[in-house]
Formats: sequence, C-alpha cells, structure tokens
Amino acid sequence: MAVVKIQNKDRLDKLIARLTMRMGRKPTQQEVVDVSIRMADERFEELLGQLNLVPVIDDEKFKKILDMADELS
Repeated sequence: MAVVKIQNKDRLDKLIARLTMRMGRKPTQQEVVDVSIRMADERFEELLGQLNLVPVIDDEKFKKILDMADELS
C-alpha cells in the first residue's frame, strides 16, 4: 500500500462527513480515494483542466535558455 500526502485533508474530512450523512455509514478514506481515482479516470479531460500543466521544455529550448542566462551574466 502506498502512502499519499494529502494537502487538502480538511476537504477530504468534510467530504467524508457529507458522504456519511447520505450513506448512513462512514466510508473509509481508502474507499473515497479509490472511487475518486476511478471517476477521475472516467473524466480524464476534466481532470487535465483542473491540473496546473507545466509545459515540457525540449533540449533545444533548454540550451537557448542557458545560453541567454550566460549572456546576461
């Protein structure tokens, strides 16, 4: 089992509380994460829209950036 650091622990706790009220039982964090992963996979394009995508810099662009930095120093 992998250990995952959760930045929004309060939001997870609130979500579990809301689910508990509706379901009549408390789902485990593992259940909530498993279902969330499945839902994210099914709605992959929406997931991409929510993530901060960092552009990939190819080797040529990286070399240009380094050359410009050298020129400035």
